[in-house]
Amino acid sequence: MENSTRLSNQLLSGYSRNILPAPDGGLKVEFSLALGQFVTISTALETVEFQGWWRMYWNDPRLAWDETLFEIPSVSFEPQQVWVPDLTVYEQTSDVKSPAMVICRPDGSCHTSIPRNTKIGCSMNIQAFPYDSQKCNFTIGSWSYDGTKLDLLPRRMPRMADVLQDGVLPDRIPVDLEPYKGFQEFSLVTVKTVWMNEYYNVEPDVPYPVLLIEFDLQRSTQTYIGGMIAPLLLVTFIGFFSLLMPAPPSGARPALSVTIMLTTATVYFVASR
Repeated sequence: MENSTRLSNQLLSGYSRNILPAPDGGLKVEFSLALGQFVTISTALETVEFQGWWRMYWNDPRLAWDETLFEIPSVSFEPQQVWVPDLTVYEQTSDVKSPAMVICRPDGSCHTSIPRNTKIGCSMNIQAFPYDSQKCNFTIGSWSYDGTKLDLLPRRMPRMADVLQDGVLPDRIPVDLEPYKGFQEFSLVTVKTVWMNEYYNVEPDVPYPVLLIEFDLQRSTQTYIGGMIAPLLLVTFIGFFSLLMPAPPSGARPALSVTIMLTTATVYFVASR
């Protein structure tokens, strides 16, 4: 513990977290998203909120040390102590992240895994409800640095998603679906990613490397078949059956018709919620 503290203090002496690890450019940051779950998918509000771990990997030469002198395999830093990539979702409407330690090794390689809840807007078409599918995409990139200073790369992962870089990039899969828990109302069919450079009118010749991620979601119909379609068919059948009933003096037929009407209204109300 004493050696770790001494090494940490030595590495942070004169260190500035506001300066890039490679101030002259050429800094490479690898990114992967470990998708945990969808918190909400609202077709009414056209929003998707998901939770996951943002894993980022980079090299900071200022945090390298001679392992033979300290015999320490890794050192952990608070995120406010060292430089951390400022990757963000450009289309986010809200973003909540928890602090996560930055772990560095003797060669200066660092990584962190940040738990984040991100909500994005998503244009949805529900004409085929309840058999509809939705495609929701978003863009991840650095908020402060262009491609001449920071090069964003997808992290090499097991083949769990379709990946393209300007058409083809089969060996880098930046989305990890192993921790994914699923969502009751929608099934995640595929995750597609595109790694590319964006160019903006402010600086038309300067590249901004980004990672585009698309969720392909298919609505699970079992809930609607069992909770809405089947009850409506049953109520409709009973409604027609009531017409075949004799008209007793007790007024049972009107009472049954009113009950059917109220049941139908209740089913529609629950479905709209």
